[in-house]
Amino acid sequence: LTELTGPNDFLLSSPNVHEIRAYNRLARLARGDFLLLLQGDHCLPPTPAWLRAGLSLFAAYPRLGLLGGQMGFDQVPFKKI
Repeated sequence: LTELTGPNDFLLSSPNVHEIRAYNRLARLARGDFLLLLQGDHCLPPTPAWLRAGLSLFAAYPRLGLLGGQMGFDQVPFKKI
């Protein structure tokens, strides 16, 4: 949490609230140009290149309002059942 140093940097944790309600609450609090929503089971790539690529899409397509990703299961070893 040491990275959360800006006036608009905060962590919202609502373990007893459904995730959609938590996302709505977070969106109402947001004041920046971008809002990134992550869940505990998201597997991020090892470098921040994915974030730069996403931001470049918003720059290239000014009318773009939402960008989705994949969960990253292809990057995590798993066992087929």
